[in-house]
Amino acid sequence: MLTRRRPAPSGEREATSDEPEVAEGTAAESPAELAPLRRRLRLRTRIGIMFPLVTAVLASTLAAGSLWVLRAVQVPDLEAEAKQTAFLNGSIVRDRLSSSTANIGRVVSNLERPTGGVGIVWSEGEWYSSNIRQLSERKLPSDLVKLVLDEDDPEPAIQRYRLSTGEPVVVVGVPIRSVDAAYFELSPLNNLEQTQKALAVALAAAVALTTVASAIIGGRFASRMVLAPLGDVTKAAEAIASDKLDTRLPDTNDPDLDGFVTAFNNMAEALQNRVERDARFASDVSHELRSPLMTLAASVEVLQRRRDEMPERAASALDLLAADVDRFQALVSDLLEISRFDSGTQVLDRQALLPCEFLREFARARCGPEVPVLCDTNLEEVTIEADKRRLLQMLSNLIDNADKYAGGVTAITIDEVEHGVEIGVEDDGTGVPDVERGLIFDRFARGASAGNRGSDSGTGLGLSLVDEHARLHEGRAWVTDARMANGARFAIFLPTETLSLDEDGDEPLDVLSVGADG
Repeated sequence: MLTRRRPAPSGEREATSDEPEVAEGTAAESPAELAPLRRRLRLRTRIGIMFPLVTAVLASTLAAGSLWVLRAVQVPDLEAEAKQTAFLNGSIVRDRLSSSTANIGRVVSNLERPTGGVGIVWSEGEWYSSNIRQLSERKLPSDLVKLVLDEDDPEPAIQRYRLSTGEPVVVVGVPIRSVDAAYFELSPLNNLEQTQKALAVALAAAVALTTVASAIIGGRFASRMVLAPLGDVTKAAEAIASDKLDTRLPDTNDPDLDGFVTAFNNMAEALQNRVERDARFASDVSHELRSPLMTLAASVEVLQRRRDEMPERAASALDLLAADVDRFQALVSDLLEISRFDSGTQVLDRQALLPCEFLREFARARCGPEVPVLCDTNLEEVTIEADKRRLLQMLSNLIDNADKYAGGVTAITIDEVEHGVEIGVEDDGTGVPDVERGLIFDRFARGASAGNRGSDSGTGLGLSLVDEHARLHEGRAWVTDARMANGARFAIFLPTETLSLDEDGDEPLDVLSVGADG
């Protein structure tokens, strides 16, 4: 016996539409409009969002697929079981109706049916069921009835539909032509639907838990793992920016990162080679210039001994020549010092010294008694470690800068700050504009006050050397407004370890003499 599946009538099947309504005058956001949002979110945040989002999509797809597979497997099995039971019961009805004394109602009641199922017999235009209420409530689908009761070619049929009460059922119709009857059997699908709902709830909970877990894992571990190479690159770039030009990225043994690591290391090596070549060039040029400069300076010194015998114009020319030779010698000396920094051969010679006593001796010898030295009382009886020669050069360069461009030094200060000391040199100039403060320590940088330079102008490397010496001490140099005047304050921070006096407490470990090492 063949079966035919027919769709339920449009009035007896549920119709749903999942198409969203789109309001007039609205449009989806373009990628260009979403770009500012991506720029506002940190990379770590975007990874933390995308990780659970992708997990939720995959988990939801897996859950939906599981429900579909369950329905695709169980529904045909239930239909096959319902067909088998209906055909068996149809055969029993045929055998019983062959007897003229059969009671159709009792025959239907005695049939074995699925739990909750209903058997209905049509015979000679009459309907019979073990329960009239069930028959009236569970009205059979008209298309299926027409197909089974067709006078010319009746066929067995099966159809799933919902009753007026909302209960899902599968109905099987079996024509019994030998006795002019038909048997219909309704099998409930409540168990299947409840199983699917329970599974859907369980899968939804699993998707939610998986999404939350992936958000935690993605926000912490996945983003940390993905961004770890960027952290190494950042550290390497910071090291290179702080003049550690031999810094390289380690081999990651990751084919996806090998190209990037190789390119970064090649770039760093090319930069190091370029800096070293420039440093060697400056050093070589400076060394080559020293000998002719020494000869020229000696010649100028000989001429200066006969200056009184020269005409006035010749004497003025000699003075200009002597000033330029001195400036040229200072420039060559500064270039040599700079080239040592570039080559990385500079080494600190740390010695213990009394900072307040050091500054007073220096100021008395370099500036005279009119320049006050203001020392933090906390530093009066302690010693610090520093390279005396470099500290002298830093202070001398700052004083030379004040004398040439800012009306001279007004005060020298030293204060105890967190993790070190701060030395300040204040001048009587007009100050340094904010736009120049970040550039004034660059090599050959010229401030506005240095625009008109004469023969006594500096080399343009004095403040750059101050910054280099400070950085060699792991400190820094900067400029701000003066505390006690309208000029500028050039400050040096030196990180130091505080030392004590000797055992007797009478003599310092070392008192710097201005002439020593200087």
